[in-house]
Amino acid sequence: MTYEAKLMLYGYKEVHIGRFATKELAAQAIVEHILETSSLTRPKVVATMKIRSKEIRIDYGAKDCYYLIERKEND
Repeated sequence: MTYEAKLMLYGYKEVHIGRFATKELAAQAIVEHILETSSLTRPKVVATMKIRSKEIRIDYGAKDCYYLIERKEND
């Protein structure tokens, strides 16, 4: 099982960040991506996960853009 991290622009356009062995590594990659690309000097990161969901949504301040971590089965 791997975890795919991606940025969702305007709710539909995907920017692939990478695949990771754990969700913690995926979350760390997202935080690093936010710090490198965001114009916010102190972004506030909020993660939400629904019960029985294979996705974790990470919001960082923008209303129409967010990050997703999706659990993927190994191919």
